[in-house]
Formats: sequence, C-alpha cells, structure tokens
Amino acid sequence: MKLLSFYLLITCSFANAQSLPAITLEKDIIERLGLVSAPVGKHVVADPVMATAQTVIDPARARSVATFFSGHVDRDLVQLGEEVKVNQDLVQLRSREVAEVISAFLEASSKFETASLLYERERNLHGKKLTTDEAFLNAKAAHQEALATRTATMQTALLVRSRDDLMSMLEGDGSNDFTHLQILSPMSGMVIEKKVYAGDPVESNHQLFKVADLSQLLVEIQLPLKAVSMVKVGDVLGFNTVIGGKKTGMAQVSLISPVVNQLSLRVLAVLDNAEGTWRAGTPLSVRVIDSSAQKVTAAPASAIVSIEGKPHLFTEEENGRFQPIALSTGKRSQEFIEITEGPGSDVQIVVKGASLLLAAWEERVSE
Repeated sequence: MKLLSFYLLITCSFANAQSLPAITLEKDIIERLGLVSAPVGKHVVADPVMATAQTVIDPARARSVATFFSGHVDRDLVQLGEEVKVNQDLVQLRSREVAEVISAFLEASSKFETASLLYERERNLHGKKLTTDEAFLNAKAAHQEALATRTATMQTALLVRSRDDLMSMLEGDGSNDFTHLQILSPMSGMVIEKKVYAGDPVESNHQLFKVADLSQLLVEIQLPLKAVSMVKVGDVLGFNTVIGGKKTGMAQVSLISPVVNQLSLRVLAVLDNAEGTWRAGTPLSVRVIDSSAQKVTAAPASAIVSIEGKPHLFTEEENGRFQPIALSTGKRSQEFIEITEGPGSDVQIVVKGASLLLAAWEERVSE
C-alpha cells in the first residue's frame, strides 16, 4: 500500500508539473526577447570568494639589455613598444674602450704569432743540439706567456665581436672601424623599457633596454586566507577586469607562495596572451570557488522563475515551443540553484531572458 501511495504521489506531481500550458513564439519575438537556451548541467553550487589581482609580466620571459663598455649612442634603431626578434640590432654604440679591447687582442695575436715562430725555431735547433738549453727555455716561456695574453684578450674581445669577426680582423689591413659596438636583443619580444637615445652617453653596466615576451602573462592574485584551502596548483580560475569595459578570462595556477603577507597569500596563475588582448598592469577581480566541492545538477539562478509561488524552469522544445516545468530546489549560490527534482541533464532550458519569457507566457495564458 505504501509503495502504491508513493507511486501515485510521483505520478500526480509529474502531472501537475505538466499541467501548465506551453506557448509557441515566433522567431522574431524570440530574438527580440533575447532568449538563450542551454542544457541542464552539473555545477558547483557555492558562492565564490573574490580576490584582487593584476596582470604582470612573467620575469622568466623578460631580459634586461646592458653593455660592459662605456661610450655614446651612435645609432638609435628601435623604439619603445616595438616588436623585435632575437639577435636584432637595438642600438649601435661608439666606444673608445671597444677599440682598445680589439686593438689589445690584435696586438696580443701578433706577438703570439712571433713567439710561436721563435719557439718552433728554437725547438728544432734544440733537437739538433744547435742551440743552448737556456735559449730554448726562454723561447718556450715567451711562447706560453704570449699564448696566455692572447687567450685573455680574446675572452674580452668576444664581448664585442664574434670569433669569426676577430679572425677576419687578423687577416685584414687594420683599416676597419674598431670603435662601434652593436647591442643585440637577447630574445624575441617587445621593447617595454628604453633608456637611451641617439647621442646619449652610456656607462658600463648601464641598462639600455628591457625586452619581454608578452605572449604569456601572469595573474598575480592576493588570495584571502579564508580561500587558501580552495586553491591548488593546476586549478583554473576565472577573472574579470574591474575598470573600463568588462572583459573576462581564465588563468591556471602555477605558484602558491608559502609566506602569508598582510592576511593574504600571493598566488600566480599563467595567462595565455598569444593574441595580445591583455596588457600588463590591468587590475582584475578573481572568482575563487572550492575546486574540491562536488558538482550537482543545477541551473543558473537567472533561469528560475516563480509561477504561483513555486519555482519553475522553461524548457525549449521544437518550433519555438516553451514549456514551464515545476521543480524542487536545494542549495543556492549567487550563480546557481541546485535542482533536486525537475528536468534531467541535457534538457534544454532557457538560461537568459527567462523573466521576459515569463511575462510573455502570463500574457498569453491570460488571453
């Protein structure tokens, strides 16, 4: 008897849910009302914790450009905000120090060549007992000293010219300009800092440029301590801008700081910026939802309307037909309401414009 009563109760409930009339709307009315439908799905029904954040440049994708030598800017080749390629010329310096470095290498190379010839001659003579031990040892010592000097000057010279360029200079007639120094970009990216212009003096170790690859940014989040347990590395967090036109995005958590700072925790998340739509320094608001919370069958809060004091959804059927369906609800959040009894998963429901559809439905029903 109890089983029969339960069956009758379910049957009556279903009949009541289907007792409300459906309405059929023309396509132009559907468009005018802005109705959007989506299938019922599973969601985390919990209010998010809001955190402040901003986009920042990934320090692993940025390089400062400096020089070991003083001089002045002879040619200014790129401007702030310009895209550059790896090893592209950024600026050309004219430097007396550079000329001195190259001259020292050429002089050391010349002395090494002479010392090598003398050493080779003394070694051959020594083998034939035609020279003294002292002369042979002196020639060997001079050769080793010349080699050490040449090696040392070459290491410094390689800071201003390539090895091929240096070898080519050894074969030249000495008429080349040794004073210029090309400063190259260490990576492909955008010039985000520029501190020198044509004619400016430059000191050694002075930062000239900063180049950054902006195809990937970081979202630096100040996470409230109450949300620390909700986030782990690998989670994907949603965010939106807080000034100007609202723009949304997603970023994947890559680092959670082990140190608490002013009742918050620093969290870094990776933001794909291949299209260049995001700029570093943009203030954001991040929505943090417990990633371990169980998902339940739920509908957007905006999709649920009240008919005769009870919650209903509008299902979308074929040919512009919309049917109100009664439901029972459970947990609630700002975004979603749990459905404990009602349409099942994958049923198309109106998720946008439900209140306008309700007004149209009430108008049709009252006619």
